[in-house]
Amino acid sequence: MVGKARNFQQRVTISLTQRDHERLERAAKQEEVSISQVVRRAVRDYLDRQVQRELALGSSPVERTTGRQTT
Repeated sequence: MVGKARNFQQRVTISLTQRDHERLERAAKQEEVSISQVVRRAVRDYLDRQVQRELALGSSPVERTTGRQTT
Protein backbone atom coordinates (compact mmCIF):
# COMPACT_ATOMS: atom_id res chain seq x y z
CA MET A 1 0.00 0.00 0.00
CA VAL A 2 2.86 2.39 0.65
CA GLY A 3 3.52 4.74 -2.24
CA LYS A 4 0.15 4.31 -3.94
CA ALA A 5 -1.46 7.58 -4.98
CA ARG A 6 -5.03 7.99 -3.80
CA ASN A 7 -7.51 10.32 -5.36
CA PHE A 8 -10.41 10.23 -2.91
CA GLN A 9 -12.30 13.50 -3.16
CA GLN A 10 -15.44 12.97 -1.11
CA ARG A 11 -15.92 11.93 2.48
CA VAL A 12 -19.17 10.22 3.50
CA THR A 13 -20.38 9.54 7.01
CA ILE A 14 -22.80 6.67 7.61
CA SER A 15 -24.29 4.98 10.63
CA LEU A 16 -24.25 1.20 10.88
CA THR A 17 -25.66 -1.31 13.27
CA GLN A 18 -23.10 -2.83 15.59
CA ARG A 19 -23.59 -6.17 13.85
CA ASP A 20 -22.90 -4.73 10.39
CA HIS A 21 -19.83 -2.90 11.67
CA GLU A 22 -18.50 -6.09 13.23
CA ARG A 23 -19.08 -7.93 9.96
CA LEU A 24 -17.19 -5.24 8.07
CA GLU A 25 -14.33 -5.47 10.56
CA ARG A 26 -14.12 -9.24 10.05
CA ALA A 27 -14.22 -8.90 6.25
CA ALA A 28 -11.49 -6.24 6.31
CA LYS A 29 -9.33 -8.32 8.63
CA GLN A 30 -9.72 -11.43 6.45
CA GLU A 31 -8.76 -9.47 3.33
CA GLU A 32 -6.05 -7.53 5.18
CA VAL A 33 -7.47 -4.18 4.06
CA SER A 34 -9.19 -1.29 5.80
CA ILE A 35 -12.92 -1.12 6.42
CA SER A 36 -12.94 1.89 4.08
CA GLN A 37 -11.55 -0.25 1.28
CA VAL A 38 -14.23 -2.89 1.85
CA VAL A 39 -16.96 -0.23 1.78
CA ARG A 40 -15.55 1.50 -1.32
CA ARG A 41 -15.44 -1.84 -3.14
CA ALA A 42 -19.01 -2.66 -2.09
CA VAL A 43 -20.27 0.74 -3.26
CA ARG A 44 -18.40 0.44 -6.58
CA ASP A 45 -19.80 -3.09 -7.15
CA TYR A 46 -23.32 -1.90 -6.35
CA LEU A 47 -23.07 1.06 -8.72
CA ASP A 48 -21.61 -1.13 -11.48
CA ARG A 49 -24.57 -3.53 -11.11
CA GLN A 50 -26.98 -0.58 -11.31
CA VAL A 51 -25.45 0.56 -14.60
CA GLN A 52 -25.62 -2.99 -15.97
CA ARG A 53 -29.31 -3.21 -14.97
CA GLU A 54 -30.07 0.10 -16.68
CA LEU A 55 -28.25 -0.99 -19.83
CA ALA A 56 -30.10 -4.32 -19.84
CA LEU A 57 -33.39 -2.44 -19.61
CA GLY A 58 -32.38 -0.29 -22.54
CA SER A 59 -32.29 2.95 -20.60
CA SER A 60 -29.31 5.25 -20.37
CA PRO A 61 -27.68 5.85 -16.99
CA VAL A 62 -29.20 8.98 -15.50
CA GLU A 63 -28.10 10.97 -12.49
CA ARG A 64 -31.04 10.61 -10.17
CA THR A 65 -30.46 13.91 -8.36
CA THR A 66 -30.39 16.12 -11.48
CA GLY A 67 -32.07 14.00 -14.13
CA ARG A 68 -29.18 14.68 -16.49
CA GLN A 69 -27.71 11.90 -18.58
CA THR A 70 -24.25 10.81 -17.50
CA THR A 71 -21.44 10.44 -19.99
